[in-house]
Amino acid sequence: MRSSVRTIQLIFLTLVITPTFFGLATYYLFTIGYQPSGDTEDILMYLPATSLLFSVPLGNFLYKKSLAPVTPQMPLKSKLMRYQIAVILRAALIELAALLASVVCYMSGNILLLLVIPICWVLFYLYRPSLSAMETDLLLSPAEVKELKNS
Repeated sequence: MRSSVRTIQLIFLTLVITPTFFGLATYYLFTIGYQPSGDTEDILMYLPATSLLFSVPLGNFLYKKSLAPVTPQMPLKSKLMRYQIAVILRAALIELAALLASVVCYMSGNILLLLVIPICWVLFYLYRPSLSAMETDLLLSPAEVKELKNS
């Protein structure tokens, strides 16, 4: 079971790392003199922040909806599979906002858009898959918690 928890945490970590590296690459391009075409629409400037504002509540809704069928009687493996899906859904929506910030920054040249990425880091930290979050959200029994800790 411990490998399932590590898998969930590894998937989550990759969802954090991808926009981070893309944002760093975009920033690096501007430091070496990249000049964007500047042909972007003004509405694109609002897309990263707007997507972040919508993705957090939508991600939380989908997270809760994915975990709604979980009952204390379910086997631990089934609970962990549902949890993995829920975590990926919520994190992917946050990742979308961070990636959009990098893309729009790259297209427009407005480097301030990259500030969305640290905001996403905070959200990733708050929503990280931890044992205590699993215990609460999956309605784990003390025996299941012990199994996750020991295996």
